[in-house]
Amino acid sequence: MNEQQTVGEEKHSRGMRVVVGALVVLGLALLNADWIGRNAVKAAEALWADDVHAPQHVVVTPAPDAEPITPVAHAPASRATAGAGTDAATVPAEARPTPGAASTDAPAPPPLARLYPMPPSGREGLVALVRSGVLRPASGADLAYWKMRYASNNPGGIGPGFDEHIRRLPAYVVLGDMEIPGGLSGANAVAFILDTRAPFPTGDPGHSVILDPAGGTCTGAICRMLLRD
Repeated sequence: MNEQQTVGEEKHSRGMRVVVGALVVLGLALLNADWIGRNAVKAAEALWADDVHAPQHVVVTPAPDAEPITPVAHAPASRATAGAGTDAATVPAEARPTPGAASTDAPAPPPLARLYPMPPSGREGLVALVRSGVLRPASGADLAYWKMRYASNNPGGIGPGFDEHIRRLPAYVVLGDMEIPGGLSGANAVAFILDTRAPFPTGDPGHSVILDPAGGTCTGAICRMLLRD
């Protein structure tokens, strides 16, 4: 076999390989064309479905002569605003004020009245002092001791009507520092006899008397009547 024949056979072999390769590529393309076409159809159908179900945005173009429309924001009305513009007929019956009803908002007492409440007066005040140990009911011996001390400091002695008048007054012995309750006038008047260790009480005695054995004295508006009548 000569050289020219060998070269010709090689060229023929390469040409056959090229043709076979081209046929293979063409066959693969034809096989994949159906798959590519089906996927393309599915993609187109999906896009069409999205366009159909998507919200449609309508653009309204106002006329040249139309006035611009300003949106109004409806904010929730406050209680004060709602109450001012509400008809009485729309208010529930239980929420309406009762005509002529007295207000339940009583004024608060002053600070000092809250911290230092007023003590009881009259007989209630005496009972409170007895319970607290500042007073005790007086005995005949307490009155007799005061009369003795008064006679030693007053040579003129006591009037004949003292015993009769003093029996009409409830008598108490003052054992400690105290303020005389208010309202001890008239039928509520009493006689206070100071214990030797008790200070002189404060407050207004009214028609009551204070008998001090230390000096044999009587203090009060009715002392003159008790000692001289």
